[in-house]
Amino acid sequence: MPSMYRMDCKDNSYLRLLILHMRIYLILIYILITQYSFAQNIDINLLKDIHVHRNQNLDKTMNLISDSQYGISLATPLAQIGYAFLKHDKQQMQNGFVVLYSTGLNFVLTTLAKQSIQRKRPYHSYSFIQKKTDDLFHSFPSGHSSNAFNTATCLSLQYKKWYIVAPSLIWASGVAYSRLHLGVHYPSDVIAGSALGASTAYLSYWLNKKIKKEVLRKHKQGKWIWLLNE
Repeated sequence: MPSMYRMDCKDNSYLRLLILHMRIYLILIYILITQYSFAQNIDINLLKDIHVHRNQNLDKTMNLISDSQYGISLATPLAQIGYAFLKHDKQQMQNGFVVLYSTGLNFVLTTLAKQSIQRKRPYHSYSFIQKKTDDLFHSFPSGHSSNAFNTATCLSLQYKKWYIVAPSLIWASGVAYSRLHLGVHYPSDVIAGSALGASTAYLSYWLNKKIKKEVLRKHKQGKWIWLLNE
């Protein structure tokens, strides 16, 4: 494998340790919430206040906001890459691949956490919670919140403009809130998912900077160096 795509053993060990840390962190949060009745009461009472007393006329709108994370999270890196090809924009090409990588990594981490913890959805445990949308897998952490905040954080780190950062975070927050409105997640699911998605984006951004620095150090000129140039 070309050296520009290799990370040394120290980097690989650090990445494995960080992934393990994320999983342990989420498990500890879940244990804290489920084993202490006070925290559990706050979790379900907050969900009850949001879901049971919701404006039901907004159910369809919340479904649209919730499902928007699929299209936006996929369209964002594809739009960046497509624009880069058309305009020969090296920075946009790099940005697109970083978001694409971060989205894939975030999906893997979220799925691993869901399968490790296997928390039941709130409507399985409480009769006053009504399921208002389709869902897959387990409840903790929220995959929609994780995916939305991963995309929003990636864009915020890459562009650092208020007219990018503010709408991105408002949209991601809307997706997270919609999961409570629709009765498919506890507040702790949404908080943990949002934190995981943002953390994965930061990790991807950091790795890209580190790899680019190493590539530029070892390969002053190369066939694929244009992908990593500023």
